[in-house]
Amino acid sequence: MVAAAVGRFFLSQGWSALLGLAIWPAAAAAARLAGPLWSRIPAVVSTVCRWTERLHVSGSCTALLSSLWLAGACAICGGLNPSLKFTRWTPWVLAAIWFAVDRIPFARWEQGQRFQVRFARLLVRIGVWVITAGLGLSAMSGTGAQEGFGCALLAGFSLAFFRAPCAVRVGSAGEALSRFLVAAFAFWLLYPLAFPLPLGAGDSAWYAATVADAVSQFRASVFPVFVGQSPYQFAGSIFPVRFAPLLHHLAYVGDMLTLQSMPLPALLNLVLIGVGMAASATCFAAIRRVIPGSHWAAACLSCLYLACPGVLGVLYNSDLYMTWTTVPVLPLAILGTIRSFESPGRRGPLLLLVTAVGLLWWGHSPIALWTTLLLGLIQVVRLWIQRHDLRTWVAAAVAAGLFVVLVAFPLISVLVVTPEKSGDNTSYAVADPVTIASFVKEAFPGSLLPVSPNGRAPLSDLQLGWSLWAGLIVSGVAAVCLRRAVLLALWICAAFLMVLMLPIPKVNLTLWTYVPGVIRNPTGNWAMGRLYLVGAAFTVFALALACSGAPRKWGVRLFLALGVLWSGVEARRFLWGTEVNRHGAEERPSPLSLENLCLTRYSYLSFKLPPYFSHGVVDPDLEQRIVGPGGQVIAGNYQTLEQSPVPNGARVLGEGEFAGTRQGRTLGWKLAPSIDLLPGKKYVLEVHFLSPAAPGVLVIASKDIHRVYGLPTYGEPKSFGAQTEATHLLSLFTTSSESQTVTLTFYADASVGSQSFDRFATYRLIQYDPAALPVFVRNWIPYEAHVNTQSAGLLETPRLFQRGYIATVNGRSAPVKKSAAGLVAFEVPKGESEVRLTYRAPWLLLVSYVTSILGFAAVASIGIGFTWRRWCSGEKVAPTP
Repeated sequence: MVAAAVGRFFLSQGWSALLGLAIWPAAAAAARLAGPLWSRIPAVVSTVCRWTERLHVSGSCTALLSSLWLAGACAICGGLNPSLKFTRWTPWVLAAIWFAVDRIPFARWEQGQRFQVRFARLLVRIGVWVITAGLGLSAMSGTGAQEGFGCALLAGFSLAFFRAPCAVRVGSAGEALSRFLVAAFAFWLLYPLAFPLPLGAGDSAWYAATVADAVSQFRASVFPVFVGQSPYQFAGSIFPVRFAPLLHHLAYVGDMLTLQSMPLPALLNLVLIGVGMAASATCFAAIRRVIPGSHWAAACLSCLYLACPGVLGVLYNSDLYMTWTTVPVLPLAILGTIRSFESPGRRGPLLLLVTAVGLLWWGHSPIALWTTLLLGLIQVVRLWIQRHDLRTWVAAAVAAGLFVVLVAFPLISVLVVTPEKSGDNTSYAVADPVTIASFVKEAFPGSLLPVSPNGRAPLSDLQLGWSLWAGLIVSGVAAVCLRRAVLLALWICAAFLMVLMLPIPKVNLTLWTYVPGVIRNPTGNWAMGRLYLVGAAFTVFALALACSGAPRKWGVRLFLALGVLWSGVEARRFLWGTEVNRHGAEERPSPLSLENLCLTRYSYLSFKLPPYFSHGVVDPDLEQRIVGPGGQVIAGNYQTLEQSPVPNGARVLGEGEFAGTRQGRTLGWKLAPSIDLLPGKKYVLEVHFLSPAAPGVLVIASKDIHRVYGLPTYGEPKSFGAQTEATHLLSLFTTSSESQTVTLTFYADASVGSQSFDRFATYRLIQYDPAALPVFVRNWIPYEAHVNTQSAGLLETPRLFQRGYIATVNGRSAPVKKSAAGLVAFEVPKGESEVRLTYRAPWLLLVSYVTSILGFAAVASIGIGFTWRRWCSGEKVAPTP
């Protein structure tokens, strides 16, 4: 799968031959760092076989827990992909089969045999699992083989992720149970997301649309993705696919693991669930390294971290999905910091630290900024304490160089490669200290009270929570008593972040005033969505260090157990709010269907909104115009359909007046007549309002369609509305296989009083042939269109102008220009022509991306090489009883 992705990347770029010259030496160097693996193939294969034997030949406790884990993974797959049509017994049948297979003593069959035979049987075992599970799931759910195999592959991958710790260290039944309980707790917190549609508010639908666009391009062999191209992001957006690419790269992995059988709207939820499960695992593993003697304390602390309102609220309360991708990485960064104090001069802890912080920069820059600042200051303290050790300075220098390599792409993408040479990617991110302080004050005292009943209070529900407030106090006392430098440093960082979230008179505003703008602006005016997450991570690890020095272990366990119980009660309120949104959502129209998809203003960040932008649904096929030198429209798809009589290929299906009927005593007016739409046909509704000054909301709805348009305006001046410059055309179509009966309802604003809308508007319903329009878009990835115009001019596409676009007209290169509306435009001749528009990223952006990817590949090769050396050294690992 990785090879396929890399192959797509090279095949989609014209400079792959030259780039290969630079990649192969770097790849060879990374291979040398990992060790001479080529000369040790027999040992490597033998080690792989021994590892898989440990996975299979385990105790009954681990086998049972693994079967339950597998049942949960299959249940999530069934919830995300409705086409699987799982019954409630399907996951349990598969779990029972796996438990039976897991107890077969494979190792006894392979003792004393050559590694070739053992490796062949390993491949057969993997093949039998995929084929048996895939065919079985396909048969039980009545779906195609692709969906069944995709589910089997994803469930098997998650099972290997859960079982891997059994093969690398000595464990006990208690430790296996504690790991399972952590995973079960995370499963409970995340199961409401096992749904094929976004469940949050507008931001959730926007993230789902950006993920759907990126995956659509990935499936079309466009990799890496730097700009939007599909109808999901037809304006050519770069946010967040360039600024926070980790979310989309995880979606690529999820799409490959499911063999591209997962519906596009469900991929975002799959990533969110995977990130949450990974967070529970990384936090548990990191705390186990900090307090190796107590796996139950580690389990409780990891549950406290994930259930913290400031962490879980990022997912359920605010739809901050980019921030959510950093949740599993923060524990690793703090673990690297702690280990650097315990192992001075060793490069392993610093390698873990800079790799985790680099991933934070790929995930979300505000979280990365605060984490880098705080952990950097802690490292300065460590260097001063260990200043006489030369190895410490050498390791720090190597780590700093690796950090620059890992963060090259996100930093250069934001700070250097702007849409235009004089542009600025950060102009939209401006946070005022007074505004931040006012929001902090508004959230108080709710931020110190229990979470609201549905977990949807916009400011106060993002908080540290009583459990971690108690943990912060306890760890502060322990920091004073134990006098450990790393514990004191972590506690000071957590306390400082919490002081920033308390409205202390004069102090809070002063602190935010002195926070540098380069940190304050990306953080935003709503700082609680960033700082509580970072503060929770520091608090949990400070509490873990405090627990390691506690004399009475039973008291620690009781304290942590009570904290988990209270956090679970508060987390249930977040889940209840999501379950309310989920209730009946299957019967509601999908917000990601193209007939319901809104291109929000967030897609235009770093750009100026064009005069045609609308907050409502628009048809990208109609957003094509041919303009003259002064910006006047010579010909356009909308303008052509507004003509009377209608052009060739179009016909008027009906015209008249929309008559309104009041709905009871409400301000809602149902408009008649309704409109019938046939599948596979395109329509426009021309509306001329008889009461253009009346404010309100126009709702267009059917079984599979739901649209909202504010009146008199719902966007920029030339979008659909009742203003003078506004267009009067609305595109109507359905991607459903069934015909739709569309009804229109106008909800008047309360300010209109008793005004009547029995005569609302005149209308004309037109059915048209897209191929007969002046600009017929054949394909969006890349943009390909047929143009037919009576005079030469500039073809103004809906893509936002930025450097990197290349246009061809009839196979000949055409210079790309910026239209008066800020869109990509190029000259087309009179008559018919075939045009093509592609995006080729600037060389600096490409080099930075490849540099960062190779940096992560080198780190991964070092980690794999270190693991191989441990396994090949003959270190004995006892199976879990």
